[in-house]
Amino acid sequence: MASRDGTALDRETRFARAFHELHKLAPPVAIEDVLSDFADVEYDQLPCPGEAVVVSTPGSRPRVVVSSGLRAKPNRLRFTLAHELGHIVLPWQIGAAICFPYRTLVADDATHADGEAQANRFARELLVPRAWLATQLGDRGGSDLGRRIVEIAAAAGVSPITAAIAMEPAYSFPAATHIIDTNTGREYRSTSVAAAFLVGREMLWWERSAEIASIGGVVTVADFGPYRLSAIHFDPDDAPNVEPQAADAKSILLEVLWGLSSDERKQAQAVFSGIIGHANNSPVARASPAAMLQALRQRFAQSEKFRDVRAHPRFDAYLHAKAAELFSETRVPKRRKGGANSPEE
Repeated sequence: MASRDGTALDRETRFARAFHELHKLAPPVAIEDVLSDFADVEYDQLPCPGEAVVVSTPGSRPRVVVSSGLRAKPNRLRFTLAHELGHIVLPWQIGAAICFPYRTLVADDATHADGEAQANRFARELLVPRAWLATQLGDRGGSDLGRRIVEIAAAAGVSPITAAIAMEPAYSFPAATHIIDTNTGREYRSTSVAAAFLVGREMLWWERSAEIASIGGVVTVADFGPYRLSAIHFDPDDAPNVEPQAADAKSILLEVLWGLSSDERKQAQAVFSGIIGHANNSPVARASPAAMLQALRQRFAQSEKFRDVRAHPRFDAYLHAKAAELFSETRVPKRRKGGANSPEE
């Protein structure tokens, strides 16, 4: 099974989706009631670090002991309860770990870490289903995506951090989020499949909203508690039109690089070739000439080394010419073996 972006769903996400449908759940999920159908839930001070523990013996009803301190953090509590439910209902996790109030016995550390990640993915899909998210987001995300994410999180009864991470595979359009705890500096990031090309991991786009706006991106900000959430999205309908150029891209590039030393020119051309090759292999960029231009602008904006080259008055003309040429190349029908043209040619 695949998600709406074509990526394969992991088995715990598929299980959560089936569980959601079987029990006819809808956000905000009454997770404590759901968990109570499978285990006894009690609140107490845990004798060891942690938020909750599952205690069970063969043939008995599981018992989930939750740190009483979580009652003051309702969003975190809900996610923890959904996480513990995952440990109980995911059939392949049965016997993977033996949990006691004082310690957990596992086959090995890797098995334990994988089990925890599975329970997290189960919890996210259960509390913030991708199908529901897609409906909430629409196919554009709206003009204020940052605020919208905070609203969707409130509607699902989860933290905006959980919502932002859950949204990563749900975006049908290029989008990304960055969340920072202003007290500790801890950061959280998510990037949709469609934005992976447009928003490189190395670019601090949330600090450069003015520049992002000049290349077709929209950055919005929303604060919640000590956190600041920045969201970026690209609307295909707002992609810039490609303007015809009198010269080809290669000729314009020679103008742009004129005055550089031979070594500097070679370095710039190597970087440019990498960016252009990446664009040419991106389905997002190949969607239209405008999308190709938008993608090239965004990727070149991430290249700090050649900032002066990008400031050249003819550089944007080069991008227009290159975008048109690249898109034209993707539309040329392939020739049959032996050099004969196909009937469509």
